[in-house]
Amino acid sequence: MILVNCPLKQEEIIKMVENIEIGNKKQFKFCKKQGITLCFKSDFSDGKLACSTIKQTIKSTDWGKVVYFNVVEVQNM
Repeated sequence: MILVNCPLKQEEIIKMVENIEIGNKKQFKFCKKQGITLCFKSDFSDGKLACSTIKQTIKSTDWGKVVYFNVVEVQNM
């Protein structure tokens, strides 16, 4: 599971992350929100690459360069 912690632009982040394709397949599915934390399920085997891909996608937006966020992988949640 991948967690994106960000208090702002949450709806935009959900849409953006759910539309990320790796290997011509959408890899992330939004499952729940807990406060400022957005939880995404993923079948992608490389968690570090998944986190990096999400970070780069968010940073590629105009607002992604100025909004505070972090992306982490968790094993059991």
